[in-house]
Amino acid sequence: MIRTEEMLTGMLLGHALLVVAAAGVLGLAGGTWGRVLVAVASAVLLLRSRLFVALRHRVPTVLAGLAGYAVLGAVLVGRADDAGRLVLVLGGAALALVAVAAGAGYAHRPVSPYLGRIADLTDTALVVAVVPVACAVLDLYDRARGLLG
Repeated sequence: MIRTEEMLTGMLLGHALLVVAAAGVLGLAGGTWGRVLVAVASAVLLLRSRLFVALRHRVPTVLAGLAGYAVLGAVLVGRADDAGRLVLVLGGAALALVAVAAGAGYAHRPVSPYLGRIADLTDTALVVAVVPVACAVLDLYDRARGLLG
């Protein structure tokens, strides 16, 4: 039992490192759909971290999801003008405040079953959305249209 938990921890750490590297590549060279894939995959990681009980299993998935959003934010800030940067900074600060407030609020009381169900449905929808977004990153839709025309 202990060895399996150690192996799971190691696999999650390796997966987190690969996600961060892939987010960097997709964010810089993947175009718009690459950045959408980074956002979707990061959201999936953050939602999936809820399913792990042990802290050592949650931390790599949460850090990978946050790192994906950090890469995405850095790419978007680098390509935005001054007004766009202001919007991104204010949006990021608002999301951080909401996350801190939610963390402080739910640290001492259980999460509503309705909120848990919404998170489950969102997780499922995002996992399903990974495939069509990955197909868009690979330009498979344009290639399929080229076969017909």
